[in-house]
Amino acid sequence: MAINPIDLLREQVTPQVIQPDPLTDASHHQFNSKSALLDQFYPILLGVFAYHPDAFNFALQHPNALFSDIFPQQIANASFNQLLEEFSRHHNLPVDTITPLLDRAVPLSAQALQDDIAPANVFDYLQTYLPIIVSSIPAWSIAVLGSLGLAGLFKPEADIPAVAPVSEIETAHHMPVETGAKTFRDQLPWWLGLAALLLLALLLLRACQREEVPPPVTTTTTTTPVNASNSAYPASINLTVGSSNNLLACNASVGDAGLNSMLNTAIGNVFGSQYSCNTLVNPAYSSTLPAQDKMQTILNLVKPYPNASLTWTGNQLVINAPDTATINQLVDQIKGIAPELGVAAISPLDIDQSVNSSIEAARSALNSLPNPAQAEDVARALNLQIINFASDSAVIPAPNKAILDIAANLMKQAPDIALMVEGYTDSTGDAVYNKRLSEQRARAVLDYLVSQGVAASKLSATGYGPENPVADNVTEQGKFHNRRIEFRVIDTQTGNVEQVDESTAVTSTAEQASIP
Repeated sequence: MAINPIDLLREQVTPQVIQPDPLTDASHHQFNSKSALLDQFYPILLGVFAYHPDAFNFALQHPNALFSDIFPQQIANASFNQLLEEFSRHHNLPVDTITPLLDRAVPLSAQALQDDIAPANVFDYLQTYLPIIVSSIPAWSIAVLGSLGLAGLFKPEADIPAVAPVSEIETAHHMPVETGAKTFRDQLPWWLGLAALLLLALLLLRACQREEVPPPVTTTTTTTPVNASNSAYPASINLTVGSSNNLLACNASVGDAGLNSMLNTAIGNVFGSQYSCNTLVNPAYSSTLPAQDKMQTILNLVKPYPNASLTWTGNQLVINAPDTATINQLVDQIKGIAPELGVAAISPLDIDQSVNSSIEAARSALNSLPNPAQAEDVARALNLQIINFASDSAVIPAPNKAILDIAANLMKQAPDIALMVEGYTDSTGDAVYNKRLSEQRARAVLDYLVSQGVAASKLSATGYGPENPVADNVTEQGKFHNRRIEFRVIDTQTGNVEQVDESTAVTSTAEQASIP
């Protein structure tokens, strides 16, 4: 099977849609902006193709199909125009420039998929890569995509329709509306889709502490959400095998004690009774996992491979390991025993995309907070961003300063907020040097917040170097995730530093905004 579909479209479609023009694209700035635009457009388009197979067939059969044509006729023009305006705002390109780019990319993308993948297998191919496609969709687009009828794509178990025969494709200018198709009113509210997307993306970027020692006896945190009657988020498990085939780390979010007990029983049976999973038990999460009856068998498959990891979110499971052969073997084995799961290899590390997506997620989360904000909400939102310092540097990148500016304004309006800034590195190089560098980076963040008016007495900073890794230090993805800045809440009454549940960033705010 071919490469992941996002990379396929980047390689085959982008060169056909845009070319650098030195007369109009000074210093290729607009060329780069257009490339970045298409990079964010492809996951959205692939999501449409995966969720509405008729959209793919329509684009394939109509070489002049427009982006707007692949949505049902009943979709409101206002929602579609809003999507174009959001693209314009995030990429500093006028709508009149964006529209022809996206229109041209639609039929070319369908044709590229058709040419690279056997036609009968295109939708199996998209389903296989669905976790990567969904996690790559920009967070800012989820609200609009929901109003365009795609909210179900971000549900824990997206119901992907069967492929319609080409003979049944309508030849009208717009793609026909599916009989019995769900309307947006029937879908989850948009903010639940946003939170689900962020959860999928962040489970790949952030995990709980992974130390080369047995995790402590299960730490189970039980909370009651504002809207406890709805399971808005899929249950999830993040697990990494240590270099000695021990349990390096496990972090889970589940809906009830029953699923938590099943998980820890499986971990005990596979890795030993001294191991357990750090679990957040919250009714906002689903109390079931697809293929949960095969949990122990799946863990037994992963255990023999040092530094292998799995991210299991709803019906999607992503595998990572130090070598491609191990990844492919585990993907095939798990597919064989759990065909109800969408199993995929982790996407190759794309630092720019990961950083940009994380910054946009943090911006959206911070901008959605009430004023005054709660300390934990601010810390959660800040933890969504990746501060990607240059090698051996403690200089904060400009895009992250913009995020810190928003946080500083919130903190100045809520004087009770006090935060600890923690710096971490990967294990490459000298541990003493890395610890000093991590301290400098954490201090740089603190100093910047103070320069923006936050009281120095409300901030603390420390560096841990390579301690408390959140991923392996073997794969490039793992080392990238370990190089991080984390924010924790300081209890102003006791002085204690509190753990922040990063996986539910913006959840409380979204619930507060949505519950009458």
